[in-house]
Amino acid sequence: MVGVKFPRLRLPILKDMVITYDAGYTTSTIPKGLKTAIMAYVAEIYEHRGDEQNTTPVFKVSAAMCKPFVMYSAWG
Repeated sequence: MVGVKFPRLRLPILKDMVITYDAGYTTSTIPKGLKTAIMAYVAEIYEHRGDEQNTTPVFKVSAAMCKPFVMYSAWG
């Protein structure tokens, strides 16, 4: 929020959009499998932005691709 006004994009124009995802990796240290899973997820939600209600199978594929990178706590 800027002052009392919320910022707005004029139109969804690519040059005006920036996506930042901070996962603790840099572009040179992110594991290839995790990068592939993120790209698959982003591509799927972009291709089906608002035109379908159920894209669960592809999201499950992206989630399965991320499993090797999930760390579980012994206390949680």
